[in-house]
Amino acid sequence: MDNLSPFESLEPEVQSLIMCYISSATTLYSLIRASPRYFQVFRSRRDYQLTALAVRHSLVPTNVWAVRASKLPTPQSREDVKVFTDTLDDQGFNIPQLPPDLSMPMIRLNAHLEWFVADFAKESLAILARLGEMMNLHLDGDLVFSELSVVEELRIARALCRFDTFHSLFPPRSGNGDGWYREELRPCADFLESYDYDEVEEIACITDYIRRRLWRIFDLVEDDFVSGDIAGMGHGTPQASRGNDEDWFGTDGKLSNEMYLESLVSRGLPFLRKLFTADPLRQAEMVINNSQEYSGGIEDTFGLLGRDPSFLGWPERNGYYYSSSYQDSVEEPSMGWHCASEGCAPGSDTNKGLRDWGYVFWDKRRLTAVIDIGS
Repeated sequence: MDNLSPFESLEPEVQSLIMCYISSATTLYSLIRASPRYFQVFRSRRDYQLTALAVRHSLVPTNVWAVRASKLPTPQSREDVKVFTDTLDDQGFNIPQLPPDLSMPMIRLNAHLEWFVADFAKESLAILARLGEMMNLHLDGDLVFSELSVVEELRIARALCRFDTFHSLFPPRSGNGDGWYREELRPCADFLESYDYDEVEEIACITDYIRRRLWRIFDLVEDDFVSGDIAGMGHGTPQASRGNDEDWFGTDGKLSNEMYLESLVSRGLPFLRKLFTADPLRQAEMVINNSQEYSGGIEDTFGLLGRDPSFLGWPERNGYYYSSSYQDSVEEPSMGWHCASEGCAPGSDTNKGLRDWGYVFWDKRRLTAVIDIGS
């Protein structure tokens, strides 16, 4: 006992409280590996400690629903989706202690969310800066690229969670789309319909960002096929022949590859992060070996919502959001949403250009550096 450091000599209750304030799984793992005393405390309170780590930076219960959705059997019927969405209540959610089969996936999800929030901000704000140059806008660069506020981070992370939940409920399906009709898309539409208009637009914004990132990788794969750097890769798969036929390079190449791209969009955040952070050759392998013909996904669902207002009524804007008294809140729509053109269904092509720079996520402080709110 005399050989213990003051840090290790603390009472177990105090040591447990210290571990509750650790913000990353890596740090907690390093501590319990370095200190047998802290490992003993962690082992005796494992579920409590993992719960504290899981919810410390989580969007509870959004993260919980995302994890639970990943454990549901698929495909989901309209009745299944209704049962699931009826439990989606973001208010008054209290978690005293989670079992490890929920806390551990939540911890892993939090790590993915942290990476994607930063990547989304970097990507979207860079687009905003380029648009400002093209339009001769004198943007305050320090403010445009300033650190994200808590509200902005939570809005982006919430949309990422719901994007991932959608694809857990509706995983990739093979096919060329001939069997996908309105009825088959109704469970997907029901899920989106369970959220407010601005929250659906947030999910659409994340979807557009993921698609942009994937198209860049697709373009690189196409360039590599032309140069012959990855010739023969994926031999024996339908994708291996793209370098020689019209699917990849013909006049309808981009249209044909929409289905392949959608199959990658639908694979969820862990796969997408691995793809986005891989080296170019590994990215090509992952695209070739994991793409399949796919339709009826989130892009088709947004298209259905836009064509049929009976699924989602047209959004209405509130003049309060233009006023100086407006205060940012995760529970309220962003000022950007209410400054956009009225009468547009969430996810519609009308606001595609706005979604490219993430207009629906940014707080009043950042938006006022870009647009004249009163105009």
